[in-house]
Amino acid sequence: MTSSAAIFTPLPTEDHEEEIESQSVITEKNTDQILDGLLAKVGYGLFQKKLLVLCGFGWLADNVSLYNYSVCMN
Repeated sequence: MTSSAAIFTPLPTEDHEEEIESQSVITEKNTDQILDGLLAKVGYGLFQKKLLVLCGFGWLADNVSLYNYSVCMN
């Protein structure tokens, strides 16, 4: 039987509360910057536009079929 090591994080104290608050603000800003950077790197081209239109037609067909079923049942 293998033993798994548990990872424990210390509870915040008064000294560390200010550090934790400042880190959470930095993390939120960095997350937005990372996402914007990734979207800029991947780009938005012809493939994404075709995929958007295709998914839109799929969504439309699904909803029209449900509407037709409800009309036929009444």
